[in-house]
Amino acid sequence: MPKNRDYTGLIRTPSSMAWLIGQRSRIQGRIDRWKGQLDGLPEKIKAAKAELAALDAVVPLHEVQVDPQKIKGRRPHGPRTGQSGQWSLQTEEQLGENDANRKEPTTHGS
Repeated sequence: MPKNRDYTGLIRTPSSMAWLIGQRSRIQGRIDRWKGQLDGLPEKIKAAKAELAALDAVVPLHEVQVDPQKIKGRRPHGPRTGQSGQWSLQTEEQLGENDANRKEPTTHGS
């Protein structure tokens, strides 16, 4: 992995330039990953359609009759219910509200 000095030619890269280089590197990495996913997509779709055709041929052979064309697609993984860390923030807020409503314990000596 190239260092910032490989881009700037300086021994010490200023922090502002290091940030810009890092941001551009991350965005370019995302683009590269998406392009790689797109390149393999036609083959993946073709293979999935072949699997689907095989299942469509087997489903009618089962004793319980189901029309395979009526079976709806679903996402392999459910969508996120919230952004990363949102649950812990909500939990902390609720705990904080409970703490505010809680009365301080009293001692019998005062």
